[in-house]
Amino acid sequence: MTSTTVQTKVGTIGSLAMRSRAIARQLIENWTARAVIERLGRLDDKLLQDAGLDRSDIAWARQLPLTVNSETALFERAGRI
Repeated sequence: MTSTTVQTKVGTIGSLAMRSRAIARQLIENWTARAVIERLGRLDDKLLQDAGLDRSDIAWARQLPLTVNSETALFERAGRI
């Protein structure tokens, strides 16, 4: 194995590790955003209405995949971002 081949493999492994960390970080952030959605879901309808939301918005945000930040998506849907 040549020095260039080793450097290429090390570079590829390093790149994969960086991408894996970025994906993990994003999933954790999205998981945390789900906690916000759950807290919003415990609010009464009047408070949700004051925030420009309703129960259907909360239900919609709950069904989003973990690859989506449900908090950001919810506020975009409500026209707040």
